[in-house]
Amino acid sequence: MFAFLLARRRDFARHQQFMIRSFVAMNAFVIIRLSYFLPDPGLGEHEFRIVREYLSCFVPLLLTEVWLSWRAAAKASTRGQAPASKAQAPQASVPSR
Repeated sequence: MFAFLLARRRDFARHQQFMIRSFVAMNAFVIIRLSYFLPDPGLGEHEFRIVREYLSCFVPLLLTEVWLSWRAAAKASTRGQAPASKAQAPQASVPSR
């Protein structure tokens, strides 16, 4: 729903980022199903299922966030701008003694 509102507001850059995240989250279920073909590393059945499902959901989302942040920084650097996450905040002046 949020992606739809972003598109209606013509904020297509944020809409695209949101839809990429949604696509990755949707494919987590596919990754979980494919991970059933992995051999059991020696953990118990229940523990291996928890680890497999946790990693299948959060690692792709984490990698997607890293990629989206890197992509935004790369675009900003080619334009000669500081990336939004690296922008310098105004420094408070420190009185000298």
